[in-house]
Amino acid sequence: MPTTPDTVNILTLKWGDRYGPVFLNQLQSAIKQHLILPFRILCFTDNGEGLNEGMEVFPIPELNLPI
Repeated sequence: MPTTPDTVNILTLKWGDRYGPVFLNQLQSAIKQHLILPFRILCFTDNGEGLNEGMEVFPIPELNLPI
């Protein structure tokens, strides 16, 4: 998606089952209703099924944190 200097980047993390795709789809709808600036939603997730088009979906990157 082309961006401009005014584009707002909204980053989300969806991991596990606590908040499903319905929650993120509702969030996207609310953002569309209330934000007048151009925006993009970037969702890092372990499961992108059911998310609306228009969200940019990426796998959660491996962080290699010590356990």
